[in-house]
Amino acid sequence: MIVEPKQHRQLLRWFRFLHERLMGWERAERVDVRAFVEFLRETPNPQRLRRRSDRPAPGSVNAVTGKSELPVKYAARTINHQIERVTSNCEWTAIRRRELPQI
Repeated sequence: MIVEPKQHRQLLRWFRFLHERLMGWERAERVDVRAFVEFLRETPNPQRLRRRSDRPAPGSVNAVTGKSELPVKYAARTINHQIERVTSNCEWTAIRRRELPQI
């Protein structure tokens, strides 16, 4: 499995979350994933914090284009993608462990 830089960031976010909870990723359970989702829902997206002061308010609608400005927090699509990356990494690791000989 080749891990792209963006995937590194996504996995790093997961590992940092578990580290703050003093838990190894091997012991993470559904409860921890649920807590991670709640954490992402409440955490401001750092990309949105770097907005210029002359930009419209987050979530407002652009009068010209009709498009809404990005919200301050992570979008549901981003959270779903994050969970998908974490899940696929765990599945890949489980498969690799079965394939490798036990020493």
